[in-house]
Amino acid sequence: MIFTSLPLFTISEELLCAMLRRSEASQEETEQILKFRLDYRTAMIKLLQTQTISLEIPDLTEENFSEASLTLGLSQLFYEKEVFYTYAEYQEHLRQTRAFADSYANCTLKAEPNQTFRNISFSVIYGKCVIVSKNSRPTIHFMIYHSRLLYAFEHFVPPMRENKKTDMQSEQDNLPSD
Repeated sequence: MIFTSLPLFTISEELLCAMLRRSEASQEETEQILKFRLDYRTAMIKLLQTQTISLEIPDLTEENFSEASLTLGLSQLFYEKEVFYTYAEYQEHLRQTRAFADSYANCTLKAEPNQTFRNISFSVIYGKCVIVSKNSRPTIHFMIYHSRLLYAFEHFVPPMRENKKTDMQSEQDNLPSD
């Protein structure tokens, strides 16, 4: 599973409620999101009893975070509002995600400092299907069963990400001197 944000099933109810209050979510919206989070968490824990799950998440520096405008992953609910993280909330949810992964032998976590995609996440169910989600409005989810496309996602290797500062410095180093 490659996430553009942190997984909703790893966030504590307390942190989630604080983020929703700050974002001025209604009581009805908050209850809907809390129920979904609980159902999602329960399903993932049950799945982890028999299956191996690999989570790839963004591990952003404060500088990268300010560029990313990271939002809470609510696309599965088709939630119309964006709930943005503060850096402190992001760091706390990241800590909770690592603790969740450490609690389950069948859960592996790969924290990526450079996001391959900022708006697309996907989950591969090997040999069966892949779910591709566009996370910003309008939210769209695709289930792909075609064998060649499934193979491509199962063997996906993210493209190399270049460091902007290093690239700029290299270009400056190659300029002729006066």
